[in-house]
Amino acid sequence: MDGELQWRLERWWGVTEFQQGATESGLRRVERAMHGYLALGDEAGAVRVTVSLARMLVTSGQVARATRLYRAVLLNLPAAPNPLPRLTALQGWLDLLVAVGEAHDIGDALEEARALLDTTSSQRAKGHLMTSMAMLHARRGEWRQYGQVLTTLQGMTDALEDVEIARWLAPRLAEYHGRQGRFAQGYAALYLWVTPPGQSLPPAVLLARGILAWREGQPLQAARDLTQATEGSTAQGQPVWAARAKLHHAHALYLSRSADFPAQLQAAAEDFARLQMLPAFTADLEDVAESLHAGALDPALRSALSGLLGNAAGLRGVPVQGLDGPLTRLDISTLGTEQVTVEGEAVPLSPGAVALLACLVLRPGQTRQDFQLVLYPDKFPNAAASAIKTHLAEARRHIGEDVIITDGPYHARRYQIGAGYAVRLDLLEWRAALIAQNLSRALSLYQGPFLPGLDGSEWAEGLRFETRAGLALLAQQVAQAWLEAGEPLRAIATCEQCLLVEPNVVELHEVRLQAARRLGDPRRIRQYEAEWQALL
Repeated sequence: MDGELQWRLERWWGVTEFQQGATESGLRRVERAMHGYLALGDEAGAVRVTVSLARMLVTSGQVARATRLYRAVLLNLPAAPNPLPRLTALQGWLDLLVAVGEAHDIGDALEEARALLDTTSSQRAKGHLMTSMAMLHARRGEWRQYGQVLTTLQGMTDALEDVEIARWLAPRLAEYHGRQGRFAQGYAALYLWVTPPGQSLPPAVLLARGILAWREGQPLQAARDLTQATEGSTAQGQPVWAARAKLHHAHALYLSRSADFPAQLQAAAEDFARLQMLPAFTADLEDVAESLHAGALDPALRSALSGLLGNAAGLRGVPVQGLDGPLTRLDISTLGTEQVTVEGEAVPLSPGAVALLACLVLRPGQTRQDFQLVLYPDKFPNAAASAIKTHLAEARRHIGEDVIITDGPYHARRYQIGAGYAVRLDLLEWRAALIAQNLSRALSLYQGPFLPGLDGSEWAEGLRFETRAGLALLAQQVAQAWLEAGEPLRAIATCEQCLLVEPNVVELHEVRLQAARRLGDPRRIRQYEAEWQALL
């Protein structure tokens, strides 16, 4: 066997070896195939193999080498007369940029890729590029657009005949549906990766199934799947997938109250630090926010987790209940920020519009005059009425006309959130966490004062006092309990985690100082005493 057929066989032999865990042997075969195509003068074939090689290098954690490959290919690769080789290379380059963080030239690369996409009728070529576009949307937190790309791909039957596209899509579509609470659709998506009965499921499918399981409230099943996903990804030389599996496994262990949770979380944190790819894991970190905060309350883990928490300041707890029927998920964040997301994607609303939506959730059936008095009691009536009218129009424009519905007489219309939306308000979840005495979840939800951009509202000020005092009291009770149990370091970790978001709580400074004195640590005593005195 010689010529192009020889190097095609060498390429797929190497890809297969790599997928089965023979990482170095697989990489060597694909690299030989790349040089073979170059020697034949087959530019298009060489590009295809180069992209395969670069992707394998990224998967195995060799990002710098993959970057050099892509830069070398794109430097001299023409876009005409045949655009497919450059389109393929651009797709791989986008994948790499998404993995390592948003580079300054990612916009130009994406714009060029979109332009080249219009020049081909090949569903497979389009499908491959769409996978890269989807990951870019995910990297930017544009989850609604991410989901739209995935569902479009699902309907492209010709593209799904490409095994690589089908296998890429299956776990990601399953995770997307799971993140929105649509578990049945998530499980169905798993089987786009065709696996004959009797064969073991691939690690990527096990990972997605494990994530679906913990979201659905089955942490023990999740732990079993995620253990296998970790082992399989490690055996196949795929450290990125293995790190994700370890992180979600740690979260499942936390949910099941397993004593193995701290060790697993520490192992996941170490893997993330070694990979140096933290921006690519933002969504995962948000998903497991509660267990990260639980780990940070443990003095043995606090330092190891500082990088994860410090680089993802916007962590939020996520709901685990499923959506009943064709509902649109609407998340309203008010604690330390003012943000609304639709299907997980942020929409550009003003702080006033966010405040209005929060008020609709907490006080449904209010009139416009009620909103004026609650949100803008200090404004002149005409100015307050104009502001409310603007906020209503803004919410309907950016979310949907049906997001706010009305009933009642014309001059006294009453407003509420439309029935087609499943609404999550972080304040209500925070209250539930407080009732359950779950400090980790309360911390994952509380990032600062309620609606910080809304001034002059007694309603908002009252809720700021409620949340600030509630969090401080719960943290004080937990820290005091640790102190009485003879665990001063845990008491200090509890106080300091809460003081990160509410630094002026005198009672927490006092408990922390007591714990330092119990330890007999002169340095801590001096520092904590000075900080406590500064507040008096």
